[in-house]
Amino acid sequence: MTLDSQENSATFSTSFFIEHDQVTGLIYTLTSTDGTSNAAAAALAKFRTILDKYLECPTLLDPYLESMVTTLSMSARGIIHEMFLSQNNIDANDERNNDVTVDERHYQNNYGIEFIDKVHTLLHLLSAIYALSKVRGRKFIQKLLPHEVSDVEPVLAMLRWFGWLDSLSVNHDDLNNDNEDNVMQLLKRIQQQQENSMESPKIWESMYSLLNWLGIISLVPFDLHTIDSTLGGTGSNENETSITLVQSILTTSASHLNDSGPTREAAAACLASLLSRPDLEQSELEGFVTWSARMMQWFRTGIFHEINIPAYEVTMMTTVLPMPQKQPSVFLVMGILQTLATIFKSGHRSNLLSTQQKLHGIELLWEQSILIAEGSIGSMLLRKLLVKLFGRIGCAYLPPRVAAWRYQRGRRSLLENLMSSGVSVLEQTDATCTVKELSGTTPDNKYELFLIPDQVEDAMGQLLRSLTDPSTIVRWSSAKGIGRLTERLPAICADDVLDALLQTCSDPERDRNWHGACLCLAELARRGLLLPNRLEEIVPIVVKAIGYDIRRGQHSVGAHVRDAACYTCWAFARAYSPEVLQPHVKELSVALVLASLFDREVNCRRAASAAFQESVGRQGADNFKHGIAILTAADYFSLGNRTDAYLNIAQVIAKFEEYQKPILHHLSEAKLHHWDGELRSLTSQSLARVSSLDPLYCANKILPKLLDQSFNDDIAVRHGSLLGAAEVILALGKLDLVNDVSVVSGQLKTSIVDLVPRIEKARLYRGRGGEIMRYASCRMIECVSLANIQMAVKQQVRLLDSIDACLAHPNEDIQLAAARAVKALLTNYFPVSNKGPSQRLQGRVVDKYVSIVKTEDNPAATRGFTLALGSLPSKLLAPSNQVLDSVLECLCNASRKDCLVGGEGDAETRRNAIVSLVNVCQTVGIQNADEKDKNCIESSPISHLSKQQTLRVFHTLLDATEDYNMDRRGDVGSWSRISAMKGLETLAFLVVKSSTTYPHSTYKAPPNIHPVQPELLGEKLDAVRNQAGECLERLLTAESPRLPFVPHRRALLCALKLHGKAMNWSNPAVTFPMLMCAINIEGFLEPILSGTVISVGGLTESVSKSSTAALFEWIRGLTNNKATSKLIQMGEVFLALFRKNKRNGRVLMPLLATLDKLLTHGHLNVLLIMKNGEFIDNLLSSMAEEAKSCSDIKRLLAIVDVVLNILQPDVQNIGVLKEKALPFTMKMLLNQYPRVRKYTAEQLFAKLSVDGEGMFNSHQLIEEANQILFNTAWQDETDATGHISESRNRIADLLGVRLSKEELNAPLVKKALKSAPKDEFENYSSLINSTT
Repeated sequence: MTLDSQENSATFSTSFFIEHDQVTGLIYTLTSTDGTSNAAAAALAKFRTILDKYLECPTLLDPYLESMVTTLSMSARGIIHEMFLSQNNIDANDERNNDVTVDERHYQNNYGIEFIDKVHTLLHLLSAIYALSKVRGRKFIQKLLPHEVSDVEPVLAMLRWFGWLDSLSVNHDDLNNDNEDNVMQLLKRIQQQQENSMESPKIWESMYSLLNWLGIISLVPFDLHTIDSTLGGTGSNENETSITLVQSILTTSASHLNDSGPTREAAAACLASLLSRPDLEQSELEGFVTWSARMMQWFRTGIFHEINIPAYEVTMMTTVLPMPQKQPSVFLVMGILQTLATIFKSGHRSNLLSTQQKLHGIELLWEQSILIAEGSIGSMLLRKLLVKLFGRIGCAYLPPRVAAWRYQRGRRSLLENLMSSGVSVLEQTDATCTVKELSGTTPDNKYELFLIPDQVEDAMGQLLRSLTDPSTIVRWSSAKGIGRLTERLPAICADDVLDALLQTCSDPERDRNWHGACLCLAELARRGLLLPNRLEEIVPIVVKAIGYDIRRGQHSVGAHVRDAACYTCWAFARAYSPEVLQPHVKELSVALVLASLFDREVNCRRAASAAFQESVGRQGADNFKHGIAILTAADYFSLGNRTDAYLNIAQVIAKFEEYQKPILHHLSEAKLHHWDGELRSLTSQSLARVSSLDPLYCANKILPKLLDQSFNDDIAVRHGSLLGAAEVILALGKLDLVNDVSVVSGQLKTSIVDLVPRIEKARLYRGRGGEIMRYASCRMIECVSLANIQMAVKQQVRLLDSIDACLAHPNEDIQLAAARAVKALLTNYFPVSNKGPSQRLQGRVVDKYVSIVKTEDNPAATRGFTLALGSLPSKLLAPSNQVLDSVLECLCNASRKDCLVGGEGDAETRRNAIVSLVNVCQTVGIQNADEKDKNCIESSPISHLSKQQTLRVFHTLLDATEDYNMDRRGDVGSWSRISAMKGLETLAFLVVKSSTTYPHSTYKAPPNIHPVQPELLGEKLDAVRNQAGECLERLLTAESPRLPFVPHRRALLCALKLHGKAMNWSNPAVTFPMLMCAINIEGFLEPILSGTVISVGGLTESVSKSSTAALFEWIRGLTNNKATSKLIQMGEVFLALFRKNKRNGRVLMPLLATLDKLLTHGHLNVLLIMKNGEFIDNLLSSMAEEAKSCSDIKRLLAIVDVVLNILQPDVQNIGVLKEKALPFTMKMLLNQYPRVRKYTAEQLFAKLSVDGEGMFNSHQLIEEANQILFNTAWQDETDATGHISESRNRIADLLGVRLSKEELNAPLVKKALKSAPKDEFENYSSLINSTT
C-alpha cells in the first residue's frame, strides 16, 4: 500500500475517541513524579469521567489501550522495582527481622516524604489501570500488562504490603513503634483524600490491579522455583523455614478470596492461572481442592470437620492455605467456586483427573457442592457459581470433543439465502436422520456410544434443576452449561436431555420453567444439538411461549418468557437451513408478527421484530411472505410507540392475507381480554380499524361472539368484549353496512340495541369493575348512535335513561363518556319538526338538565349535567331565544366563582360549566352582526347567539379568569382559569368568522380580553402560564382568521418575540424576561405587574427566582433612565392591589413579600424620597387597616418586615420615614398575638443593630433600646404587671416616637376568646336532675 493510499484510507480511531489528546495529558500528569497530589487526584477524577462514557461501547478505545496501559504500567513498574530494590539493600542481619512478619518487614523503614509521595503516585497509577479494566474488561487489560520474569517478586511484595496497609486502615493496633509515624502519615493522607473526594484512589483498586498483573506474570514459561530468590544463596536451614515464592502467591491470593468487592474476582483468576501451570498441578492443585472442600463443608454445616485425607495425598500438600478464625463467609465460598470454575475451564482434562488422589479431592468437592446447591441458598451469585462449576466439572469427565451427530448447516451466507434462484451447496446433517440411526453401534458408525460417568448425570440433574431458579442469571448460566454438556454426549443421551427439558414446560403456571427452557432451547439450537426431526414438537412450545402471559392478581408475568422465546426463534433462524424450517415457517412468522405488533412490553415487541428480521434474512423472502414489506413498516423505532403499533402498523400488516385472520383472532380472543384496561381499550380501537378490511367476517364471526362474552364472569373479558363490540359496530357504521341485512342480521341488530339494557338488568354495574362497565356502556351507546342503527322510540328513551344515570356518577371519566354518548344519541335520534322539539322532549332533556344544575345538591350530578348541557345538539339548545337564554343563564351562574353546590363550592362544576358554555356557542353559532334580513332569522327553527348574549358569555369567561378558589387539593380555581382562557380564544375567533366581512371583520371584541392573557402570563403555576402564553400567541399570530382591532399588536409581537418559533411558556426563565419587555406598552403595566407580583412573592423557588430577576432588571432600567412616572405607576398598582384584595391572603402575602424584596434591595427608594410622601402614607395606612383585626399570623409578620424595611438609612428623608414607620412599629409591639410581639421586637433589634447608627446619632440610645428589647418577655400571654407596656413606652421615648396619652396608657391588647355555648348538661348532676 502506498503512502497516499494509507493517508486516504478510512479509519475509526480519531473519529470516536475524541478525548484522546486530553487523556494523554491526564496520563502524563499521573505519571509525572513532580506533580502534586491535588493535581494527580484531579487528573484521576477526570480520567475516570471520560472513560465512563465508553462503558456501553468500550471497543472504541481498543486502538489506544495498549499505549495507555503501557505508559501507566511502566511508570508503576518503575516505582515498584525501586521500592523493592531499596528494601533488598537493607542489612540482612537486622535484628528486627526475626521479630516482625514479612508484611511488616517490607518498606517499614522511614523513607520520609519521598517514600510517601512514591506510594501516593503508585496508588494513582494503579487506580487508573483499574479504571481501564472496569471499562474494557479485566482479561483484555491483563494481556497488555508487562509480564517479565523480574516483575514477579516485586509485584507480589507490593501486593502483600498493600494488603497489610489495608488491614491497618481498619485496625491500627497492628502498628509497631518503628514504623508508626511513617505509615500513619500515609494512611491519614489517603483517608483525608477519600473524605474530600469520592474520586480519590482506593487501596482496593491498587490491589485489584496488582492481582490482575500477578495473574499474567505467574504464567511465565519458567519453573517458578528457578526465579525464587528465597531458594538461592541461602543455607539449607533457612530454606526449610522460609516461605517460597509459590507459597507466597498462593496464600496472598487466597487471602483475597474473602473480599466482598472486585478484588475477589481478580484473586480467583490469579489463583486459577497459577494452579493451572503444569509444574504446580502435581504439587498444589490437590491441596487447594481439598482445602476448598473443607471450607465448603464448614460453610454448609457451621461446624469445622477434619476431612480424612489419604496418606499419599498428605505428602503432596506442600502449601498450607489460611484457615479463617470463624465460619467461612459466603464471599469466601464464592471466591473458591470462582477459582475452581476457572481452573476447570482453562486446565487440561488429562491433568485434572489423571491420578487417584486428584479424583478423591474432586469427589469431596463434588459432594459438598451438591449438598450446598440442594440446600437453601439466598445468594444469587453463589448459585450461579455453583451452576458454572457443575457444568465445568461435568465437561471434565467427558471426552473433549464435539459430538459428530450434531446438525451442521454449513456455510451461512446471507447472499445465498436471499438469492431467488440457484441452490446453495451446504454440507449439513440429514434432516430425516433419527436418534435410533445416530445411536448405532457398528464400527463404521461415527455416532458411537460410550460409558457416561455418574458425575455427568449428577451435573446434568443439577443444571436441569437450576433452569427453574428464581434468578435469571442462574437460569442463563444453567442453559449454557447444559449446552456444553450435551455437546459431548452421545445422540441418545442428548435426546433424553431434550425430553427432560420439554418436561419442564408441562406446567403452564411456572414461568421460570418456561423461561429456562426457552433459553436452553436457544442454546441447543445455536450449537446444532436440536435435530430437525424434533422441531415438530419443539416449535409449538416455542410459539406458545411467544404469547406466554399468566395473570397474577392485578398484573401478569411472562414478559421474560416472551423475550426468551423470541431469542429462541432468532437462534432457529440462524441454525437451520430454509428447507428444514420451511414446514414451521407459518407458525413462527405469525407468532412473531403478532408479538411485534401487540405485545405490551416494548422490549418484547422489539425482540420479536429482531427475530422476524433475522428469519427473513437467513431463511429468505420466499419462506417468510411479505417479509421485507413488514420489516419496512414495523421497524425498531416505530414499534417503540405502542399506540402507533396498534392503530397504524397493525392496519398496514393486516392487508396481507396471511396475517389478516390471525390478527383479527388475536385481537378479539387474546388482547381484548388482557388484564390491562388501557390495553383493552387500545385493542378495541385496533380491532375496529382492522375489521374494515374484512367487515363481513367480523360481522358474522367476531361480533356475535363479543356480544355473548359481554356477560362473562371475568371482568376483563366482559369489559374488553363490550368495548370491542362497540368499536366494531362503529366501523361497520362508517362503511354504511350496519343496516344491511346481508351483513348484520335482524336478530344481531336486536341484540346490539338491547345489549346495554340487558347489562343493566344483569346488574353488572355493581361490585368490582362496575365503573369500567359503565364507561364501556356509554361508549357502546355512542358507537350505536354514530352507526345510526334503526331502533324504536322506546329503545331510544331507554338508552337516554341509561346515559342520565351515568351523568350523575362521581367518576369523571364516566361523566365525559356519558356526555359524548348523549351528544351522539340526541343528534342522530329524536327528530324535531320545523316548529322545534315537542314540549315533552324539551322537558325531558333541556328543562330537566337545567333544573338539576340549578337545584341539585349532589356535586356529581351538577358536574355531569353541566357537561351534558354543552353536548346537546342545536335543535334542542336553541329552538327559541327563551330556551337558549335559560341554558346560557344556567351555565353562566354555574361558572361563577362564588357558585355553591350543596352549600359548598365545587371546582369541577365551575370548570365543566365554562367548557359547556363554549361548546354551546360553537354548536349554536353567533348571529351575523351585519345581517339585516330579519325574516330569514325568524323563519329558522334554530336561534343563534345575539350580540347581547355573546357579550354576556365574554364577561362570564373574563370573570372566570379571576377564579382563585382553593381547597385541600390546592389552587383548584386554576382549572376554571385555564378553561376560560381557551374559551375566550375560541369565542373570539368564532365572533370574527360570524361576520359577513370576514376576513375583514368589523366586530370589535371587549377591550379587556387582551390584557387578561398577559396578567395570567405572570401566574406562578406553570400550567396556567403555559396556557396563557399559547392562547396569546395564537390570538396575535393567527391569520385565518386574523383577529382585528388588537391593540398594540406589533409592539406585543416584538416584545414577546413571536416570530413563528415555538415558545416554552411554562419555563419561568423564558416567560418573565419577555413579559417585562411588554410591560411598558400602554395599558399592560397594571395587568402584567399584578400577575408578576404573585410569582415574585410565591413559594415556588424557580418561579420566584426568575420573576424577581426580571422585575429587578426592569426597575433598574427605569431608575437608570430616570423614568419616575413609571415607578409612580408601579407604586399605584401596589396600592390598588391593597384596596382590591382586602383580607385576601392569596394576593396580600405575595404582595407583601414583593414589597419586602424591593425595599431590601433599594428599588423603591425613588418612591420613599418623594416630597409629598403620598406613597408612604397610603402604604402605611393600607397595612394598618389590614393589620387591624387580622388573625393571620404570617400576614402580620410580613407586614412587620415591610414596615421596618421602609426605614432605609441611605435615603435623604430618613427622619420623615422614622416619623411615619416607627409609630406603627410601636403598635405592633402591643399586638394581641405573642408571636407577633416577639417577632416585631426581634426585627427591630436587628434593624437597630445594623442600621441604627445611620438613623440615630446616639450610640448610647441604640444600646439602651436594644437592651430593653432583649430583656423584655414579649411572648408572655398576659401583662399583669404592665412590664411589656412600660418597655414599649420607654423604647418609644428613646426612638423619639410621640405617643398620645391614650396610646401611652393603653394596656396590652388581649386575644379575644370565643365563648363556647353553654351546655345544659355540662356536668353529671345536671344530667341526673333532668332525668328525675
